[in-house]
Order: sequence, then structure tokens, then C-alpha cells
Amino acid sequence: MSDIEGSADYNLRDFAAAEQAQRVAQQACIRAGNTTSERRRTAQAATWLAMTLAGEGKRGEAARIIDPVVAMDVAMEQKNRSDAWLPLEVAGALYAQSLAEPQRRASLLQGAAQRIAHLKPAIAALHDTRWWQSRIEAGLHAAANGADR
Repeated sequence: MSDIEGSADYNLRDFAAAEQAQRVAQQACIRAGNTTSERRRTAQAATWLAMTLAGEGKRGEAARIIDPVVAMDVAMEQKNRSDAWLPLEVAGALYAQSLAEPQRRASLLQGAAQRIAHLKPAIAALHDTRWWQSRIEAGLHAAANGADR
């Protein structure tokens, strides 16, 4: 439940509340186990936590949290044969990494946008996918115009 609260707080730009909720969510995922499914849930919580930290200006901490998530997601993606959700998870992690690492923002966002563009139609049509897509597109637009955020 903390993950939902944290994402709502993030969307309201209440980054302090979002950080607190996402830390609780991430710890709950970590305690749940070490299966691939649980590692992916933990990675998703870490993605939101990194976005929140970047929103608070804590980019160094955000990068330390999101970098291993991106590495794990990309490694899983390279072996992926049929998981239609994984590219969306990778896109979200790349978006979070772009917030934490503004010097690489454009290339990270381009990688995220490519993954969104190749999603299966049923996943591409979902509200959550459109939310990620709009964030990524706004980030690309801002990067093209030289904006830092």
C-alpha cells in the first residue's frame, strides 16, 4: 500500500512524503523474499524512490539507488524471450536514471522511449503506460530545449 501512497505523493509533488512511503514500500519488498518476482517488485519500488529523491534534489543518492536497478533490468532484458512487461519496467528505470543523471538525460530518455514504442499493443494502451510515456516525452522535450529537469 505504501507504493501506491508514494506514487500518489510523487504525482502531487510532495517529495518528502513520497520518499518516506517509497522507503517503506522498498523495505517491504526486500523482506518479502529473493525470487525474481520479488527482486522486480523491489526494483520498481527503487525506481519510484529514485524519482522521488531526484525530485528533492538528492541526485547522488538517487543514482546510487537506480543504477543497480537499471543494470539488473537491462541484464534481464537481454535474456528476455516472452515477458511483455519487462520493457516497461526498464523504461521506467531509465526515466528515473535520467532524473538522477542529467548529463546522460537525453540518451537515457531515448532508450526509455524506444522501449515504450515497441510494447505490445495491449500494454501500450494501459493508463500506467501512457503515464510513463508522457513523462518520458516531456523529459525528451525538456532535454531538447536544454532544461535541466
